[in-house]
Amino acid sequence: MACQLAPDSTGTVDFITSAGAQITVVIRSGSATAKITAVILNGTPMTLAGGRAVFTVVAGRNNLDLALAGSDPMEDFEIHEDGGGPTKLLRKGNFLNGPTLGFRIHAF
Repeated sequence: MACQLAPDSTGTVDFITSAGAQITVVIRSGSATAKITAVILNGTPMTLAGGRAVFTVVAGRNNLDLALAGSDPMEDFEIHEDGGGPTKLLRKGNFLNGPTLGFRIHAF
């Protein structure tokens, strides 16, 4: 299955996709110590699957919140969508910017 999130060209939300799309989000870092420690979708805590945030979007606006942790606060990380083939970079960051990230996803 290919990656399903597309950047929103209007800037209203971060990404657009189809309602019912199953999304997998992973974190990558040079040391591999960066982890997703919690995921909340639309106010509901989700279970991590092997360190991956796996969820299905509903029609309309979806708010995805990730809590992150790493051993080095200076370390850079990348958040990717994993569609089973090539991954798609969603955002870059480091822990100096804080331990949480949020994404706004609109599903049609």
